[in-house]
Amino acid sequence: MVFRRTVTNVGTGHSKYKPKVRSSKVFKIMVNPKVLRFKDVGETMSILVTMKEKMKQSGILSGVLGWSYGCHNVRSPIVAHKLQ
Repeated sequence: MVFRRTVTNVGTGHSKYKPKVRSSKVFKIMVNPKVLRFKDVGETMSILVTMKEKMKQSGILSGVLGWSYGCHNVRSPIVAHKLQ
C-alpha cells in the first residue's frame, strides 16, 4: 500500500528532518523522501509512505513514523488491518 501525505514545518526555518521508522518484522514501513528540508515555518511538503506486510493470516499491524530535527520530534502512529 502506498499513501501520499502532506507534512507542515512547525519548527524553525531552514530545518532538516530525518525519518525514524519502528515496526514489527512482518510490517515494513518506508518513507520517501529520506530527508525533509524546509526553508520556512509553515512550509508544506508531500511524502510517500509505503507499507509492506508479510503476515499469512489476518490481524492488526502497527508501527510508528517519527521525524527528528534537533530537539523537535514528531511521531505519527500507523495502524493497518489485514483481512483474509
